[in-house]
Amino acid sequence: MRGAVGEVDSHIDWLSFTAKVETPVRSPQQLLIIARYAIRELGYETYQYVFERSDYDHVVGRAPYMFALADRDRGIRLYGGGHSATILCEISGKGCDGLRDEAVARAMLGEIHGRCTRLDYAVDIRTRVLPVDFASRRDAGRFRSFSLIDTGSGQTVYLGSPRSDRFARVYRYHHPHPRHQLLRAEFVFRRDLAKVACEALADKESAAAFTDQCGNVFGLRHSAWKPSVLTNEKLPTAERSKSDSQTLNWLYVQVAPALRRLMREDAINMTDWLEFVYSQRE
Repeated sequence: MRGAVGEVDSHIDWLSFTAKVETPVRSPQQLLIIARYAIRELGYETYQYVFERSDYDHVVGRAPYMFALADRDRGIRLYGGGHSATILCEISGKGCDGLRDEAVARAMLGEIHGRCTRLDYAVDIRTRVLPVDFASRRDAGRFRSFSLIDTGSGQTVYLGSPRSDRFARVYRYHHPHPRHQLLRAEFVFRRDLAKVACEALADKESAAAFTDQCGNVFGLRHSAWKPSVLTNEKLPTAERSKSDSQTLNWLYVQVAPALRRLMREDAINMTDWLEFVYSQRE
């Protein structure tokens, strides 16, 4: 990337979503056929993006899915089988290149936002500022969790916990890496927050407005942070009913300690347990 100091380039860097399936996936060959049908049901733009000029090979699956297919050249993977009633599509950084076209991205996100499970949004800034300095200039009280990783290849700062449904990482590579002149801020949204972010990005007239919303969520205030559209808006949070809040409290307060005890006593296999949870239909 070439450009002047302060230039900002934003784009989707990871996108994953699920689609419901009615027919059990019993082989990699079936996965491709069923995935085509299930993703076609989501919408034309999504189907074209995933399958146009595709070349999928069988690769190793991962829980809770038994089978996986990968188009390595395009950075897209499909998962299915096992006890899950869905197939999962993952589009990695390389696979997201086509989504730099805002019209394509907006059309596709409009089709899948209700099924989105993860959205990573990257903002590259041409600046000499280090991640630790950039991330330190924030509104007070915004994401107090702050961790710094400094290695021989670069520096990374995490805002929020990487295990949470929403966090940011700010990093840059050291010279002579080809991208050493860029500071990158990546905003990661998972589960329900991914659906919210996906819908917000699809509804925005420009990606710059969404970029500013992401910065506001984390209270970014460094002078190097210069989205071309400035607002006071933040991304909405996922709505939870009172019953949802009570259920979550029960899971954390009662279920989690019980599971930890069973794990210590080797009385439960968590992989089997999670596969069972995923297999339950609503």
